[in-house]
Amino acid sequence: MIKLIPILEKIIKIPSSVLDKSKELYDYINQNMNELITKSPDNSSNPYIALQDYFDFPNPYAKKSLESYIIVDIGFYYNPSKTTIAAMSVKKMKGGDYLYTFIINLANIPEHYMDFRDTVEHELIHAIDPKVKLQLNKNHPDEIIPSNFHDYISSPKEFDTFTTTIIRTIKSNLDTIEYRDEYIRLLLKLLFELKNKSVEELTGKYRNLDFLFSRKQVSIIDFSDKLNQIKQWATNDALYKRFLQRLYNEIK
Repeated sequence: MIKLIPILEKIIKIPSSVLDKSKELYDYINQNMNELITKSPDNSSNPYIALQDYFDFPNPYAKKSLESYIIVDIGFYYNPSKTTIAAMSVKKMKGGDYLYTFIINLANIPEHYMDFRDTVEHELIHAIDPKVKLQLNKNHPDEIIPSNFHDYISSPKEFDTFTTTIIRTIKSNLDTIEYRDEYIRLLLKLLFELKNKSVEELTGKYRNLDFLFSRKQVSIIDFSDKLNQIKQWATNDALYKRFLQRLYNEIK
């Protein structure tokens, strides 16, 4: 069993006040969908910029960057043949500043708002993550996603985004229930077993924990989906210990 102790292993957090603006953005998209589709191209390389300076928040890594604030524009395109929901474009300008654009595929807007909020959180983490700037690729983000999901979710920058979303969801649900300590015990037991057992077996055995992994009423699909994501890290002892340590540090 992996021993968990408080060490410096943290998730990257986006301020709640910033994430709350995603509801206004979600409503704006749904209320203006037809007009936005009409104005948007069919590719993400040159999106229709509908909202400038929409997200604006302090850069937690300002000491490692010239930027004290992250300012993000909102861009749109419409392409039903793409499965992508959104991507964060980070481009370095001639003066050394960075241009951030949250690019949304109007063909794949999530049905549930909380899924959209999770997407916003995921992409804003990319905006503040110093690793993204260090690994800037000349290709567009829509073209550099690895085809192998295990490699994609285990890459340093994606590991940070996915762990944040999963852990924040678990913590927010734990904070609203009675018998919190008992559920934490069962949760850790589930995650330790995940190293050697299948997702299918564990979703049945721990069906009573499905609500911890979702912010929607129907949670069994999210439960299986999130366990499949976590399972990718369980094959790497060092990576899995980092995930468990981050979780422990948030819920302890």
